[in-house]
Amino acid sequence: MQVVTEYIGKQYPKAESDYEIPNAMVGYEPGYGEVDDFTPDNPYATYTQGRLLVMAAVKNGLAMVAAAEGPKVKFTPRNSGHPSGVNLMIANALGNSVNSFTWNDPGPCRPLSAQP
Repeated sequence: MQVVTEYIGKQYPKAESDYEIPNAMVGYEPGYGEVDDFTPDNPYATYTQGRLLVMAAVKNGLAMVAAAEGPKVKFTPRNSGHPSGVNLMIANALGNSVNSFTWNDPGPCRPLSAQP
């Protein structure tokens, strides 16, 4: 949760949390996820209401963070045959990417001077 909170605070300081993602998984590792709403700071943005999805998992002291942003979309049968639970178009593709990550087994730790 701390990794996600820090990421959002740094990258999207004005974002407001909408809800937590229950049972979030990143690289098939249990983690934490959150969906936030924000107003883009960019005056040239083509949308006025933004949606942010951030998920993270920590394993062996390494954090993996996945984030997506875009316009908040109200899905209907007319605009998409595959609705997104977070009202964010790119979230439909994010699931495949997030679970394509793999965690390597770190094996025995060796000092840097011992690396070949």
